[in-house]
Formats: sequence, C-alpha cells, structure tokens
Amino acid sequence: MDYKKAAEELNNSVDIFKPELGTYNLVVVTEPEESIFIDGEGVPIDQIKMVVCFGGKKEDQKLWYVRKGITTQSLYGQLIVVGQEHGTLVGQTIELIVNKQTDKTGKTKKSYIVSEAIDILAKKDIGDVKSGVVTENVTGK
Repeated sequence: MDYKKAAEELNNSVDIFKPELGTYNLVVVTEPEESIFIDGEGVPIDQIKMVVCFGGKKEDQKLWYVRKGITTQSLYGQLIVVGQEHGTLVGQTIELIVNKQTDKTGKTKKSYIVSEAIDILAKKDIGDVKSGVVTENVTGK
C-alpha cells in the first residue's frame, strides 16, 4: 500500500476548520463525535469533531476538532452549554470570536468566545463569566 498517497487523499478529501483571529458564524451540521488526537510527543488528547458550515452555505462545510475542556469556560464547555440549552448543536448558529493572548510566561494562546454560551451562563449564573474570555493552548488540532 502506498501510505503517502493514501494520506494525501485523506487530507485532500476534507477541509479542516482551524480558526484564526476573527469572528465566525458557523452552523453545526453534525452532532459532535468523540475523537482522539495524538500530539507530536505521542500523548493522546481527547477531543470532539463535528461538521460546520459558514454563512449557511451547505457547500462550504469543514470538519472542526475541539479539544475537550474541563470547565464551562473552555471552548468545549461553551459548546456543551449551547447544546444543552437547545437539546442539540445540530442546526445551531454559533458566533465564535477568536482572539490571541500572551500569558505571564510569554506563551501565546488563542482565546475563544461563543457569544450565546456567555449569555446563557450569565443568565444561569454558572461559572465565572465576568471576562467572557476563554483561553486554550494554540498547539494541537
């Protein structure tokens, strides 16, 4: 088997959504599925994956991987809050705001805000939503 060719075909068959700085309006097309990413050091990282589309255009679909977090302030946690509010993520429009921050050690991290999740958390008085800013390491998928 030609593994190089097979890998290229796999990579070309699906566009991956890797959010950079900015604001995105995403529509969730598929229910999130459990997934595992193996980082460069061989460490498994729990994540979810789902298909999203942009601007309501079904032809502009991409696969989105989100690392599992442990709080409602993580990107994962914010998505779970929205899913819980509606009973599903499928069909939901997600406004995702991506910024970058530098921590005390000088390491750059992306910060993620799911606008609706912040509103839901504030109404329910769950978690610390004062800043509305969530940070996660830039590394990984």
